[in-house]
Amino acid sequence: MRMSKVLLLVEGKKPDRAIVKHFYQLYNQHRKIEIVSYETNIYQFYDHLKKYASSDDKIDYEKIDLPLFLAGCHWRPNIQKLAEMDFIETLLVFDLDPQDDKYSPDLLVELMENFSDSMGIGKLYLNYPMVESVIDMKSLDDKAFVSSTVSLDILRKKVGKKNKYKHDVDNRSFIGSITQNIKSIDIETGGKLIDLHDKKVTSIIKSDVDILKDKYLLLCKIQCKKLENEELVWIVNTCILHLFDEYGSLVKER
Repeated sequence: MRMSKVLLLVEGKKPDRAIVKHFYQLYNQHRKIEIVSYETNIYQFYDHLKKYASSDDKIDYEKIDLPLFLAGCHWRPNIQKLAEMDFIETLLVFDLDPQDDKYSPDLLVELMENFSDSMGIGKLYLNYPMVESVIDMKSLDDKAFVSSTVSLDILRKKVGKKNKYKHDVDNRSFIGSITQNIKSIDIETGGKLIDLHDKKVTSIIKSDVDILKDKYLLLCKIQCKKLENEELVWIVNTCILHLFDEYGSLVKER
């Protein structure tokens, strides 16, 4: 009998894949997931979903079967196997990337509203501004983290070939480069990171995250509004929070 798995669609090859894989290993859930790197951002993903558009150019989300969609549009041969696998849940992890020319609050809200059920077509988690936010703090006791933001100006800049925000995180984070040092995050550190980001979401949306069903949709709307008004985004990672959402009791026990 085949074990049903969780399909986890991430934006990039590194560090996205490395982060989710490592955290799943910390909580001994790695055998339950099939990680697929989409290798392009959420705005390109939306454009690709247009194959499900009706005559009025609106995406018919009810027709989307993500494993079949990936098998049909992805260029890597081994992706074809997704169409033959059993998935009990589907999760999507992308970055906000507000520096992208195609950035659109309406597009993001539409995706958040429709990809809202992991047991349906999938549940979307956005990282603000990108996946490196998971370790964007000087220490696990960094009091400034709860109010930390990054400007749109920084997100638009480059240091060599690297995005300036990613460069800055490598230099100020307590673990250094996330790509090189992901394995230095042990289960205690991982639990503290989950707790810090969970509390920051609560502070941003000013609601009890345990009872608010649409907390990530609200977070998205608030972040987009802050960008519009101040050209700033709160630094917060949801890439690891889905572990708490899906396996809350397990994470707490550890």
